[in-house]
Amino acid sequence: MQQARHDRSPGRTPEQWAALVTELRDLFWIAPAQRPRVAVSSCLLGEAVRWDGGHKRNDVLIAELASWAELVATCPEVGMGMSVPRPPLIVRASGGNLALVEREGATASGRDWTAALDVFARDRLRAIAPLDGFVWKSRSPSCGAAGVTVHEVANGATRAVATGAGIFVCRARVAFRGVAEIEESGFARESTAAAFRIAAEWSLAWRSAAGSARSIGGVARVHRKLRDWWIAVATPLARRLDRVAGESRGVKPSGAGAWAAAYEQVARGGLRALVGVAARSRGGSSSVSRETRHRVAVRIVHRLAARHCTKRGLRSTSLIR
Repeated sequence: MQQARHDRSPGRTPEQWAALVTELRDLFWIAPAQRPRVAVSSCLLGEAVRWDGGHKRNDVLIAELASWAELVATCPEVGMGMSVPRPPLIVRASGGNLALVEREGATASGRDWTAALDVFARDRLRAIAPLDGFVWKSRSPSCGAAGVTVHEVANGATRAVATGAGIFVCRARVAFRGVAEIEESGFARESTAAAFRIAAEWSLAWRSAAGSARSIGGVARVHRKLRDWWIAVATPLARRLDRVAGESRGVKPSGAGAWAAAYEQVARGGLRALVGVAARSRGGSSSVSRETRHRVAVRIVHRLAARHCTKRGLRSTSLIR
């Protein structure tokens, strides 16, 4: 499906974004053949894997990503053994957890697919590593990055009570902590797509430099090389990284790796925020009221999603946007 590209708050010009990418790749001697690895929901690439047998091909997204990224197609629902077509799935609060279940109806029994998804996610995410970015299908119960309806069964009735992230997205966030992500709608805006590319290109560059960064004084050396680039991308982030790099000087050999990990997570978090700010600036509304979302988020999503998404320090509050 062809989509028009628009941008209400363009910020940098496309030429300026491109110059930042070129500068970064030159700093780390990244060959043209080396591309960031980006996992993409298969339906967005035109694969007929949706529950109704269709797809959600996005030509703008494909054209953009094909120019700079190595694409890794992924469909968790087919991957975990569901057929095409199949009963639609929903996210349901169940027994103290968030479950991925069939929507009950004439052709579905309400089967719980969560365990099958866990097995697929563990094996698939390990197999496709390393990754530098994710492109998700919006509102998908497995692949939606935000705005996915969470249901609750009460007195025999199923009702929507909150919104959050899809179940496979939660697993991916734990496995690839801090890696940038975007939904397909983000590619309708040049600034959002460009910010996502910057984050993915930095991830590729970091993978090439991570070994030297883990040596004594390595974080400070890498940061000195990157500092002007960071200032051009986001000055507040550059200042936070200044502090991390400065505090890493003189550490013992056993602590060098920990400082490299700290630097990486601050950088990834800042770049994810850069993408998120660009994406959220578009606005939009939820399928559930603001009052209901606020009330139930604390009671259900913060409590239940934490079991899936807070491992290794990931906060469940990041699920609600």
